[in-house]
Amino acid sequence: MIAACEQPSPPAVQRTGEEPAVAVLAPPPPPNVTGKLLGFVDRRGQTELRHGGIMAAGISPSGRYAGTGSADASLAVWDLRDGRMVRWIETPHTNIYGVAVTDDGKRVATTGWDGKTRVWNVATGAQLWESPLDAATLRFTVDGTRLVGQRAGSYRVWDASTGRAVMGDVTPNVRHTEWKLEYGEGVSEDARTAMLVTANGFHEVQHGCVSDNVPGGYSAITRNLDTGKPLHDFHAGDPTMTASALSPQADRVAVISNGHLDMFTSEGKPLAHVDTRSRYGVMPRHVALLLTDSPRYAVTWDHERVVGWDLLAKREAWHLAEGHPYRDPQLAGPDVVVMSRNGRCLAQRISDGAELWRREGCLHFAASTSSRVVVTVSHSVIDIVDVTTGKSVFPPSASAGPWGTISALAASPDGKGVAGFAEDHSLWFWQDQTARKLVGPPDPLWYAIIRFLANGQLAVVNEGVGGVFIHRYDVDRNAIAASRPVRLEHRLSSHGVFIGDKVIVAEVREHDYVHTAFDLGDHAAPRKLPMWKRPADKPHLELRNESLYSAVADATANRLYVTGENNHAHAWDLRTGRLVARGAESNGFVRDLVLTPDRKHLIVPRDKGPIVVLETAKLREVRRFDVPERYVAMVAVSPDSKHIVATTLDGLFAWRLADGQRVATVDFTPTHERPIAAAFSPDGKTLWVGTGIGNLLQFRVN
Repeated sequence: MIAACEQPSPPAVQRTGEEPAVAVLAPPPPPNVTGKLLGFVDRRGQTELRHGGIMAAGISPSGRYAGTGSADASLAVWDLRDGRMVRWIETPHTNIYGVAVTDDGKRVATTGWDGKTRVWNVATGAQLWESPLDAATLRFTVDGTRLVGQRAGSYRVWDASTGRAVMGDVTPNVRHTEWKLEYGEGVSEDARTAMLVTANGFHEVQHGCVSDNVPGGYSAITRNLDTGKPLHDFHAGDPTMTASALSPQADRVAVISNGHLDMFTSEGKPLAHVDTRSRYGVMPRHVALLLTDSPRYAVTWDHERVVGWDLLAKREAWHLAEGHPYRDPQLAGPDVVVMSRNGRCLAQRISDGAELWRREGCLHFAASTSSRVVVTVSHSVIDIVDVTTGKSVFPPSASAGPWGTISALAASPDGKGVAGFAEDHSLWFWQDQTARKLVGPPDPLWYAIIRFLANGQLAVVNEGVGGVFIHRYDVDRNAIAASRPVRLEHRLSSHGVFIGDKVIVAEVREHDYVHTAFDLGDHAAPRKLPMWKRPADKPHLELRNESLYSAVADATANRLYVTGENNHAHAWDLRTGRLVARGAESNGFVRDLVLTPDRKHLIVPRDKGPIVVLETAKLREVRRFDVPERYVAMVAVSPDSKHIVATTLDGLFAWRLADGQRVATVDFTPTHERPIAAAFSPDGKTLWVGTGIGNLLQFRVN
């Protein structure tokens, strides 16, 4: 595929009709480094369509453009005809979970956890307007004049050019009751018509000694979103309705109730009545329904199965006996439904249930009924896929790194290589300009912590499906030298902390933790550590908060530093279980604590700064470093304890520990990357940085 970065002068692309063409872009520019400490050396990564931490994807009606939004609130707009990233926008959202693009690609809409909806000019990147109304999903009308938001039984309709709320909260008036409960909703493909199914009134029923109010029936109300006026209102189901749907063209409405699937015209004329009890017995309460372009077929799904229904033949046409889709299925053409399930995307032909294609490691996708392509997302890599064949429209390049955020790094003892764990659950080793994916362990990698041992083997402590496991890798042979499960009496915490050649894990009990040290080289048996004792002057100290979430250990002094009791820094003696020091200040939400190699200082990185430096003897503050207010991901300290480096959403910053002077700043804005993980080589001459799109960067330390 192609590089996920916007170039100052996009290359010319030869197009023949509407056929997509491959665009070849230059490598991304190096990050901008200021200061004398660091010098950029190399970027090791893939040349594919990249955008880190993607949470949402939206495709224009004809499939010419797509937008992706990420957890760091950045937005990317893509031209799907040649694969170019045409705009990158830093938004003020907390994050982005809804994206929509106009069919001409000139405007893109976003919504996020900050509770606002915004529309952007793609050509300039400027915000056109914002609304205090948010939405779970967004959709532009085909002509781009209106934006429709949908959330929990209500619709918000804006003039797409001005942001004027044409309809701020479109909900029906429920008859015969003061209660307003919505049981189903839908928006037509052209975003001109909406549907809500609401309770028709309630009556009291008795269950033994317990009485309850249940609906007496349901009404389906269709509404013109241009005018806000109701179009039709008709009885649509009995008191046990569990799901409803509107067809893409808004000409049909379907509901599931009392073991039956009923379909009506939008005016309320019955079209089909199918007994679903042959498949379900009683239809599950948490079932969802999708109507296709054809009046013959419908698709339902719940936590156990996906079922295709032939409504005219009044029977099940096919089913998949797997769990609930990660994302609601979407139509991709007249006879294709795309789903994301169990970490893979797959396309199913609706008429006969034949699987057309599947793609592993797929978390999100975007499709439309009129598009020839589907945008699939795997952590940070997007792929443009042909609807019917599943083949990449743009030939992928050879993999040179993970497809997700690199969240942990460990430099090898000889300083020649570095290992990294990524959020696509993969483990990698980079050395001599090459990248090797390490063989996966029997248990999937989820929350792995990694460390090289003195013998050159890589220790991996992982919380997998079956519990916590310790693995030792022979990196040279790319083989697992040894594995052992951690089986203890109580529930295990998902976090551990390295101390010398051991790792400490915690068992969670009702009011405290039990800590056990495991030898990473299997040279000694596991050893339970003394229980932590409350100080006499703090009888109400809540030990249940003293977890290993952000802990760091001092093997020489046998101390464990944690954040507990409202995020105060605590130091515990591992030999006696006594609290030996406590920080005076509550630190708010804290990232992983870091101990300087000379053991003199404890670094306390706050989520939004500042970074606090404590002396380890009494945990008194000696210095603090102000960083930008957007998320500190990680802190690393040079082997000589002279410099600290912080990775943040705004870049990478380095300070001299002795006097607090900032000595380097790395701006990643030109590359659209986020530095996440950082590690110094043992000799301190190299700084490795892992990014939010799975690239590894190397810096020379002067």
